[in-house]
Amino acid sequence: MNFTTKNLIKEKCALCLMALILIGLTASCSNDESEEEEIGNYIVTNPVENVGVTYVELSGEFYSNKMPKAYNSSGRYMQPGIEISLTESFTPGMTLHSGASGIENNRMTMTVYGLSPNTKYYYRSFVDIDDLTYYGEKKSFTTLGLSLACSVDDAIDVSFRSALVPVNFNNVAASLSPEDLSVYYGVAYTTDKSLFSEINPNVSFDTNGAGIILCHAPYSSNGQVVSLDNLQPNTTYYYCAFTCTDGKTDCLFGPVKSFTTENRDGLLVIDAIDAKFILAEVAGTTKLPSSMTGVTYRLVYEMLNEPLPWPTEVEMNVDGDKLTAVVRNLWPNRKYQCWITAIKDGEIYAESEKKELKTDNPSDYIEMDDATDITSTSATISCRLTAEGYEDEEWCNIYYGKDKYNQINETMATKNGDRYTVTLTGLQPNTTYYYRGQALFLLEIGRADWYYSDIKSFKTLP
Repeated sequence: MNFTTKNLIKEKCALCLMALILIGLTASCSNDESEEEEIGNYIVTNPVENVGVTYVELSGEFYSNKMPKAYNSSGRYMQPGIEISLTESFTPGMTLHSGASGIENNRMTMTVYGLSPNTKYYYRSFVDIDDLTYYGEKKSFTTLGLSLACSVDDAIDVSFRSALVPVNFNNVAASLSPEDLSVYYGVAYTTDKSLFSEINPNVSFDTNGAGIILCHAPYSSNGQVVSLDNLQPNTTYYYCAFTCTDGKTDCLFGPVKSFTTENRDGLLVIDAIDAKFILAEVAGTTKLPSSMTGVTYRLVYEMLNEPLPWPTEVEMNVDGDKLTAVVRNLWPNRKYQCWITAIKDGEIYAESEKKELKTDNPSDYIEMDDATDITSTSATISCRLTAEGYEDEEWCNIYYGKDKYNQINETMATKNGDRYTVTLTGLQPNTTYYYRGQALFLLEIGRADWYYSDIKSFKTLP
């Protein structure tokens, strides 16, 4: 072989090498379909490994050693991953996840949670190289459909505020993967039966809500007993088994059953209320079985027409089925409401209906007599304090004057037997005078207040 032939061979080899390099450089700057065959040699989208109702496990392969040297040269940034989308075209707004939760050697893995049941998804492997992204083959999968995972039996131990519902789990619950974190099941209940027939039911976790309330029941091969609490007395509730996803957009309900809570007002009864000035005596009856132990009874009361009523409790005395209590330190001339509660194991077991009471107005018990011994310049006034609570050691004052609404004269009345009496002198003849009594009333130990009677009048002689 001569020198010229050797040079031609060298030139041809150099051109071939250059062509290979150019092919690699061209692939690094574009991502058309003709290059995807070559890319498939080092970016592989694997078939789905595990798919559930709301999750999927995906994987892919990334062989950097099979890439053209132009890609694998020093200084190039490479980041492999997997992306999943609701559309085959991988519309940006419909692409749900992108990345990889684990990369080991050439293998990429990713577990996606919170998917919708019975829904088709698309996925593909990818690798970011500098500011360009290259993709492997597109594949798809469909999540499993949602099925009812349990059933319910008739409610038991129904009281005025709670009920127990036995739950039995079927093969669906047993076969659900622990990865299906977004699937819940248990007992659904509501006071509005029509909600179970709605296409998009109002599902609520708020126990004070008016919609369907869900009580989760973790799977157990022996079944579960779910407690429905904070129920309203004397109310019919409708309930059934449910299976739903976390977002509650997909929810299945089983056959609907019902129960009615007890009327708690019938277990405890307020028989009588004797309200006085600053105290009230309350008597009641309990219809709870005498065999029930550990029950205490309390009388609860609060002032009405107050912006922030503050309930107060006193323990009641028990004599057989009869209950009594005395409520002290009330305000005179105020309206209250009271009710009896039965406490067992630290919780309210029963309540009576609420009844209203009104404390007396001390002014109503200052009985002013008509004026006597009337002359042209004098008259005798007397009054009597007719109820407990007034200060016997104190006195009554008498206010009088010619102006009904401005009685400027004051005099002290002297107690004589059960009456307080005073003779007014220095009056003007043939003149109408107005008068009323003021008495000191004991509100509680160490505290008292003055109260006024109604206004009366008399006319002096000419």
